[in-house]
Amino acid sequence: MSSIKPTRELGLEEIFSLAWDVYTKHAKNIIPPYIILGLLTLIGEYIPALIQYRRTYGMVRLYIGIYEIVTSILWWLIIAIIGLIIAGITIKYTGDVIEGVNPTLKSSLNYTVSRLGDIILSAIILAIILIVGFILLIIPGIIFGIMFILTMHVVVLEGRGPIEALKRSKQLIHGRWITTFAILLIIFVIIFVTSSIPWWIGFILTLIVQPYIVTILTFLYYSMRARESQPPPPTISWV
Repeated sequence: MSSIKPTRELGLEEIFSLAWDVYTKHAKNIIPPYIILGLLTLIGEYIPALIQYRRTYGMVRLYIGIYEIVTSILWWLIIAIIGLIIAGITIKYTGDVIEGVNPTLKSSLNYTVSRLGDIILSAIILAIILIVGFILLIIPGIIFGIMFILTMHVVVLEGRGPIEALKRSKQLIHGRWITTFAILLIIFVIIFVTSSIPWWIGFILTLIVQPYIVTILTFLYYSMRARESQPPPPTISWV
């Protein structure tokens, strides 16, 4: 497999086009994990109904209510971790495709699991930063979202720790805020459109489009890395 790693910064159209090409060629490998995640999500939504039965009053009713709450929380934590693993698998898999390495789901899974501690910790730190940003005002949350959008890609593809990955993401995005914001805006529109479609069609489309979004951000990451290696523009001497 030949490398398709960018040697220069990519334009918006190139990022989406290359991501679509990789996504469609490898859809049979990268879509199924998201379908499984969707099924687990559906189970999580119906857990209270699945464990519910005729209630009585007093301590028994209280115990059942607590059991439902604890079970639901644990299930959603499991789904969140599985979601991070699947995102890590997609990043590693598409990264291997871009680098010209023969990717497999098994090798991508093994690598992601080996980095799982840093992936989870990075996600927690990033979630706290974004929550604080949106609590302060909407604008800081958007700024932090743009600044740290490539954090997980750095953790997976560069093997860095959470704090280093946050700094590295900020470094990669520096000077390309408008480009990154435009990409995130288009991604938001894609998610909004697919999730707005009623019934099962919208749910399935939302699942199917998720690996494409991760692939788009992976190409953004490689584009920003290629920009670093580009020689500076020549200076004009007036002497």
